[in-house]
Amino acid sequence: MEAPRVVPQSFKPGTSFRPLDGWTLSSPDRRGWIAEPEWARVRTLLPIACVDILPLKPAPDGSGWTHVGLILRDLWDVPGDGKKWCLVGGRIRVDETVRDAALRHVRETLGEDVRLRWDPAMRPLLAEYLRAPRRGFGLDPRNHCVTPTYALRLEGTPVPRGEAADFRWFLPHRLPSKFGFRADLVIRKWLRLLATDEEG
Repeated sequence: MEAPRVVPQSFKPGTSFRPLDGWTLSSPDRRGWIAEPEWARVRTLLPIACVDILPLKPAPDGSGWTHVGLILRDLWDVPGDGKKWCLVGGRIRVDETVRDAALRHVRETLGEDVRLRWDPAMRPLLAEYLRAPRRGFGLDPRNHCVTPTYALRLEGTPVPRGEAADFRWFLPHRLPSKFGFRADLVIRKWLRLLATDEEG
């Protein structure tokens, strides 16, 4: 006999989230959110499933790409970090596919007028962000995250909003110096892979 599922009253699948008194959300879509007290506990017990996107700016002739896109985030909940450049992405919600989560984060961060060319054949790079510094891994003091990271073409005009204070296109050899979460580790891995593909 299957054990009954215990679902907190503050979050039930298929219903909109009802925030606790005094707690608000900036996201226009609140489905799949967990109340802050429960979320704080979950983050100390389990790795969090996320997805990140490295946007690629298509070349004018459509033959490849020319720049990578990054958002500038105010990492107010990461002590001492301030504003730094980051990938586009975040948590995957319950019953949300990786693809749907990626498209949602792009829409919430860069506006409704951008289009992400999702390539079902693309294999992501798997990045891990640990709570304490460790060589070769990303760093997120808030929680341990396991994050498939995709490099995909982004079309349209990005308009930063939500957690994005700014969005800019960068040439691969002129990346910024300050990255949040040590995201430059996976970004540079992607750039090496993309360069190899172009040479081949």
